[in-house]
Amino acid sequence: MMIKSLCLAILVILPCAASALTVDQAYAAIPHQRTPFNTDASRLSRGQAEALQQLFELSDRGTVLRVDALQGLQRADASHVRAVVRDYAALLEALRQLRPTQQTRAATELVAQAVQQQQRFFETKLQAGNGGSRLDAVFTADVHQSSQKLRQAYSLLMAAFPDETARNRQAFFDHLCALDFL
Repeated sequence: MMIKSLCLAILVILPCAASALTVDQAYAAIPHQRTPFNTDASRLSRGQAEALQQLFELSDRGTVLRVDALQGLQRADASHVRAVVRDYAALLEALRQLRPTQQTRAATELVAQAVQQQQRFFETKLQAGNGGSRLDAVFTADVHQSSQKLRQAYSLLMAAFPDETARNRQAFFDHLCALDFL
């Protein structure tokens, strides 16, 4: 378990191969308020707080990827978007490696599904862009379904943790909303 936590920490700390954006830069580009989840101030059990901390660190990586890929689409830079799509695979693997608590499991699964749909959106844009046509950011059913899953995850967390601090409940919203396209 300690080695898995260390590997997850390294993945979160290291920048994605394709992205030079930091988490703060990604939030600023959206723009969106960032309220980090505070495990020390949490009223949750240690296991629940750590599970949420890990989930939100990975959702921040997803936000970086989403913003970076959208910027690549705006520049019609297919090679950059392709590199970001490869980084999504590492993020999805890290999400699969998480060990959520009973109360965070469903939300964690929804976030992973949402991220996978975002990856599929960018893959589809790359495929449609072959042949010299401009890559655009017209949203698809994958984007809308991803958004629905992130909203569901937020609702689940709010229902599961009604006594959590107001600041951390704001963090639930900020992390998942920043990850959302819509």
